[in-house]
Amino acid sequence: MIIRNGTGYDVTRDELENKLVRLRDELEDLEETFSFNLCNTSAHINSGVVAEHEDEMNDLKAEIARMEGLLAEYEPGGLI
Repeated sequence: MIIRNGTGYDVTRDELENKLVRLRDELEDLEETFSFNLCNTSAHINSGVVAEHEDEMNDLKAEIARMEGLLAEYEPGGLI
């Protein structure tokens, strides 16, 4: 079960699923940390730092969507 992922590398479905789990965990951790820092501390957070965190979360969400798309297009027994 090999998937052609558009980067020139072939990966198995299991590898994609594992990466998707890691990305979701990373996003959840980042969201929790960001939320805690914004809501539960009195420290001022510079708008540039906020924008960086939002960009990082958006990048993770885009990569998650890409992984989900690759898995959705998967055809058993063949390459996509």
